[in-house]
Amino acid sequence: MVKKHATKIAVLGGRQGYTQFYTGTVGGQSTSFAVIDSEVKTAHLKDDPAAPPDFIGDAYQGLTWRLAFGINDPRPEEWLTHTAQFSFPLTVNTANQPLAIWRDVAKRFWPNLD
Repeated sequence: MVKKHATKIAVLGGRQGYTQFYTGTVGGQSTSFAVIDSEVKTAHLKDDPAAPPDFIGDAYQGLTWRLAFGINDPRPEEWLTHTAQFSFPLTVNTANQPLAIWRDVAKRFWPNLD
């Protein structure tokens, strides 16, 4: 969204005076073992030698199986540096207060709104 639509990114908290970065699964596709295992069983392929075995015990396995590549860089977007344009301090008034955070950010971006 930043590259295609010029969306602004703000980071809350972090050490003031230092460049803040953000990351995430940018345009990628991820799923879990449970979803894939369910699809294999629905298709009646659990006995196929290529089918994954069941977990022994209670476990969760997340899988990323598609990555988005950079617009101007052939590497996966997740590997690129993403600098936040804005960095706001976490204060006593905003810590653990989502509504106060939104109000503080709105006041900084749109100071004439009430």
